[in-house]
Amino acid sequence: MSTTEIKSKIAAAADQLDEARALQLLAFAQDLLKNTPSPHAAFLRHAGLIEPADLSLMQQAINADSKVDSHEW
Repeated sequence: MSTTEIKSKIAAAADQLDEARALQLLAFAQDLLKNTPSPHAAFLRHAGLIEPADLSLMQQAINADSKVDSHEW
């Protein structure tokens, strides 16, 4: 995929976001431009952005599929 195509897809996605999410996307993009000591620092700054309701759904799905087999090691 070319850089032009990537930019176009990012712009199209940004157009579908509400203002709060668009600002999060902008902050993430700006963080990627900074020189950071860790390659993960820009990503980690955005930790905790998953909505609590979504986290609850994920937890429920994990719990539903988590069956303990006492015969497994």
